[in-house]
Amino acid sequence: MTAEADELLPVWAGPALLVASFVSLAMWSWGKWPDLRVDFGRELYIPWQLAQGKVLYRDIATNYGPLSPYFNALAFRALGTSVRTLVFLNLSILAAMTALCYRMLAEECGRLAATAACLVLLGVFSFSQYVGIGNSNFVCPYAHEATHGVALALAMIFLLSRRQERLERWRCAAAGGCFGLLFLTKPETALAAAAAAAVGLGYRRAAGPALAFLGGALVAPATFLLFFWGRMPLGQSVRAVLGAWDPRLGRAAWSSPYYRTILGLDHPGAHLWLMGKASLAFAGVCAAAAAADLRSVAAARLRPWVGLALAAALIWAFPPNDPLPWRRLAFALPAASLAALALALGSGRRTLVLWSVFATVLLAKMGLHPVFYHVGFYLAMPATVLLTACLAGVVPRVLAVRAGAGRVFQGVVLGGVCAFLAAHLRLAHGYYSMKTLPMGSGGDAMVGYSPDVEIADAAMGAALERIEALAPREATLAALPAGAMLNYLARRPNPTRHLDMTPFDLDARGEEAVLRDFRLSPPDFIALVHADHAEFGVGPFGAEAGPGRRLLEWVNASYAPLEVILQEPFATRGFGIKLLERRRH
Repeated sequence: MTAEADELLPVWAGPALLVASFVSLAMWSWGKWPDLRVDFGRELYIPWQLAQGKVLYRDIATNYGPLSPYFNALAFRALGTSVRTLVFLNLSILAAMTALCYRMLAEECGRLAATAACLVLLGVFSFSQYVGIGNSNFVCPYAHEATHGVALALAMIFLLSRRQERLERWRCAAAGGCFGLLFLTKPETALAAAAAAAVGLGYRRAAGPALAFLGGALVAPATFLLFFWGRMPLGQSVRAVLGAWDPRLGRAAWSSPYYRTILGLDHPGAHLWLMGKASLAFAGVCAAAAAADLRSVAAARLRPWVGLALAAALIWAFPPNDPLPWRRLAFALPAASLAALALALGSGRRTLVLWSVFATVLLAKMGLHPVFYHVGFYLAMPATVLLTACLAGVVPRVLAVRAGAGRVFQGVVLGGVCAFLAAHLRLAHGYYSMKTLPMGSGGDAMVGYSPDVEIADAAMGAALERIEALAPREATLAALPAGAMLNYLARRPNPTRHLDMTPFDLDARGEEAVLRDFRLSPPDFIALVHADHAEFGVGPFGAEAGPGRRLLEWVNASYAPLEVILQEPFATRGFGIKLLERRRH
């Protein structure tokens, strides 16, 4: 039983194991978290430019809220502009979030269950990479709005779940402050947190706490509104505060094949079938473990052996050296998350109720295609961590109270957690072992793919060297359709507002408007970085009658080629970069 296990487990053992795991995982994956071509360059470039005095939305376009870029810009101003600054800042946030998760889950589910759940948080979601592109982790995320939003939501849940009457309104005001901050990150996180906040405030049945929450929630948006109003007209400032809620982004996402694939709407029937099959398999394993546990009550000596046998069967069904079945297990998350919500409501544990509401609503962002990788690193994390804690802590306690059982079930769960961790760490190790190429220097040092595995990272390094040789320090540079990492590492700013010109971005902002900005503020140099955009259902950037065509025609008419690295970009499926300089008429 969980209570017995917690009595045998020293109070310091769980935190010590988590600290050791945190340090080990950080050392194992050091410098390999970001992707050198996609997304993370933007996460470095924007705060660097904000720290230099540019204004978000007015001078730099973004699809997200203003909180994270300005928070990171403050860090750059205080600690220096470097990748290392963001890494240590993000590691600190991750450590604080892990400690908060452990405290909440230990109170509700027991120390052993909290330790297992936080190991899943660290080992599966925080440091690893499961597909060719990085950035899906809490150290170098594709968007800091994702990680900051989840951390703030968990802090809000912690504050709202406290039961002490003392300082009640101050806690609600602080929780509202967390919500106001995360409102300025990503809409899906804010909506999930709003659902949890509504339930948390509903427990209080009084107007005072709700008003305190609302007052706290208004502080951050009002502060940003005043900040922007001092630099832009009022209407533009309001749109800046609501930047992540721009309806054009929603319309562009809904019409994009890329986002429809992420949601599983490309093959809804197949995804519903996988969800049903995975849910039944998961429920069957849990039911079998519970039945074996109850049957073993009469024969206490058999309990450990039954638990080990079931754990062995689980590992056999989902072997650690074959990650695919474990990845398919994510299709069971929606049903399992609803079951965890029902269990939390039945137990009356306020923290678990708020967490499960937040996790279930956040999980809905993935639609019919829940995954542990890609955006699942933050969308599926709360549900998976909570489910682990409930299975390892709450369910064994229920079995113990009703039938004197629980130990076998807990043993099966812990065995499954070990196999789950092993499978994902093995998969991540396969990717990280291929990353041996140094990129950047000093505080900006990172590690990319070996040229023997993937030539693109080496090409980015070669392009960086040529840009530094060809472009004066005061020169400006734009990378099309994306490649802000070159701007950041070369310390050459982009004079336009636009960093990403994917089909989604061009659809949301209008290619004509983007082209107009380039004509008004033409960069001195342009780097054309190959992107085939197959995931968007179109041809390469600038393909005939495709997104970026008019922009590429303007570039070819206004700029003279300087150098081609590897091969001509957009011509074939192979990677290449082309450097061009503006013609002087």
